[in-house]
Amino acid sequence: MTEEAVMVSSFEQQSAVRVLIVEDNDAQRRILADLIRDEGFDPVACGNAAEALNQADVGLFGVAILDQRLPEMSGTELLERLRTMQRGLRAIIHTAYGSFESAKDAVNLGAFAYVEKLGHPEELMRQVHRAAQVWMAEALHRSEAKYRQLVDSVHAIVWRSDPVTGRFRFVSHEAETMLGYSVRQWLSEPTFWQEHIHPDDRDWVLELCARATAEQQSQEFEYRMIAADGRIVWLRDFVNIIVEAGQPSELVGVMIDITEQKRTAEALRKSEDSLKEAQHIAHIGNWELDLANDTLVWSDEMFRIHGLDPFAFEGDVQAFVSTAVHPDDQAEVQAVLQQALRECGSFTSDYRILQPDGNERVVSAQGHVICHDGKPSRMVGVVQDITERKRAEAALRKSEQSFRLMFAHNPLPMWVYDRQTHTFLDVNDAALEKYGYDRDAFLSMKIEDIRPAEDIPRFREYIAAVSETVQKVTQWKHQRKDGTILDVEVAAHDFPYRERPARLVLANDITERKRLEKEILEISNREQRRIGQDLHDGLGQLLTGIGFRIAELEGDLQNATLSEAEDAAELGQMVERAIAQTRALAHGLDPVNVEQQGLPVALRELTQSIESIYGVACEFVCPEPVEVHDPEVAIHVYRIVQESINNALKHAQASRVEVTLEAQENLVVLTVSDDGIGLSTTNPRREGMGLRIMDYRARMIGGTFDVGAGPAGGTVVTCRFPHTSVQQPAQ
Repeated sequence: MTEEAVMVSSFEQQSAVRVLIVEDNDAQRRILADLIRDEGFDPVACGNAAEALNQADVGLFGVAILDQRLPEMSGTELLERLRTMQRGLRAIIHTAYGSFESAKDAVNLGAFAYVEKLGHPEELMRQVHRAAQVWMAEALHRSEAKYRQLVDSVHAIVWRSDPVTGRFRFVSHEAETMLGYSVRQWLSEPTFWQEHIHPDDRDWVLELCARATAEQQSQEFEYRMIAADGRIVWLRDFVNIIVEAGQPSELVGVMIDITEQKRTAEALRKSEDSLKEAQHIAHIGNWELDLANDTLVWSDEMFRIHGLDPFAFEGDVQAFVSTAVHPDDQAEVQAVLQQALRECGSFTSDYRILQPDGNERVVSAQGHVICHDGKPSRMVGVVQDITERKRAEAALRKSEQSFRLMFAHNPLPMWVYDRQTHTFLDVNDAALEKYGYDRDAFLSMKIEDIRPAEDIPRFREYIAAVSETVQKVTQWKHQRKDGTILDVEVAAHDFPYRERPARLVLANDITERKRLEKEILEISNREQRRIGQDLHDGLGQLLTGIGFRIAELEGDLQNATLSEAEDAAELGQMVERAIAQTRALAHGLDPVNVEQQGLPVALRELTQSIESIYGVACEFVCPEPVEVHDPEVAIHVYRIVQESINNALKHAQASRVEVTLEAQENLVVLTVSDDGIGLSTTNPRREGMGLRIMDYRARMIGGTFDVGAGPAGGTVVTCRFPHTSVQQPAQ
């Protein structure tokens, strides 16, 4: 029986391609046989070359998987023997000791593929399918008519074409299924295939085919075609050249749809790229140790973490531990690994490494031992560079220690409270001493418990409205355990305290300062009243007397019909204006009507006086009656208005001033607006003594003070103070 007849007979009798497996490792041989069988092939497994040669002598095989390292001979030597026994056999060299040179030798000897054992099993199965399909295509070519049905059942396009014109002589029915075009189109249209190649691939594919045909070299290449429904289909085309009388007589080949493989490969590539990027960002690398071969495989990030050149890394575990792991940590790392190997379990270890340049890093390693039949076979794991985290933790500990020292030994009262529950979480000794509570009592209270009852509603409103992480310094009244009231300046800062949202507070007792400031202000007010009275009773009376004498002089001059009488009359008018201004100044320095007639009446008279004396439009607006019963509060508000109008006229060159007083909920709002030149970065008004005094007066009555630009230009001064503003007596 001829070899071709044997192959035909084999195809008739077999429903699957027979695969010869030659592997001396029993476990790997069984695994390969199971994988091949699961893929629909008929495996015949041999443990050595002699057994394989015996099988090849009595049976036909389409594909052979040969271990490179066999006891009697190498896989490539066995390949040479098998090729003389079975024509068309597709041999795949399968090895764990791959190199470029050995791969080149295998290909030169006719190996169909060269696959490393450490790679994914999918690659080996892919090559087996390829080899089987090419082998089947060649066999089918020898008996096309008889085995057309078998060809059409293959999930690939089997074809034959003219080597000169490129016109198809035969194409299997899978072409209709794969691309949607009828077999008639493939055979009747001379340039059908060329015209349906993807435009981006057409030129190079046709050039490659022409060159391969001229050189009589078989080819395998991948390209895209446009399907009938517009889909882009990736094909892997295996092209063999049939040569007769030294000239190409026919091209035969197999087109396999690899679109899904391309998509999977692209998705895998993107996934691998994303994984690499994620590992790079997180400084996490993964590794795998083959315990049978004592070979260590690293991801790219592992090399970056250890500062090693991938091409110089030999994958020797012991060499790595002895050179890269810090000498002081080597024993611990070895102990952790040995325990995991004994128990077939997992491990976690933090240790130091030394990079080739001597740089020290800290890493955290996690791994797991994979066992078969109770024996360790592989170890996999990840390593993360935690150097920066360790440094940050050390810096945080140092910062916490510094904070604790600053907090505990600060001479000013400090505490931390929970922003949600308002309960005290921590307090320093200065606060305990200042407020009179022991630590347990203080930590059992809330922040409202150290405030006077009348301040609590306003304080809660303030806390609810505050959103700044760092709050500006504010002034409040606090109450000691014995009931004593303290004036305090409070600075606060939000921060997490023991994983709770908290606020750190520093309180500065300004009770004595407030008392002194109030006393100074009262002295200033008394001095202003004295000067006002002196102006009214002294200078005012003197000017009045001068006015009478000038009037008498004017009468005498008129009786004497002297021309100087007109000059005397003019002097009299000037004295009258001086008397009016003196009375206005005296009234401003000693506004008794603020206490006697109320704040709104006093402000109305003030604006009228300003308008009369300075000749500018000055209006007082009070939509509804506002009663300020505390005379001290009224005096402070009056002085704020005085100073604001003075600034508007003196600095802003205003021609119009409006004073508004109105009640809003629990507050009284005072605004003084003008149409002057407004604020600027070089305007000294913002930091002047007058503004500071106005701000202080506002705080004295429990209010707020603000200066800003008006919506239409000019300046707006705003003071808000509570209806219940009452000065607390000094304690």
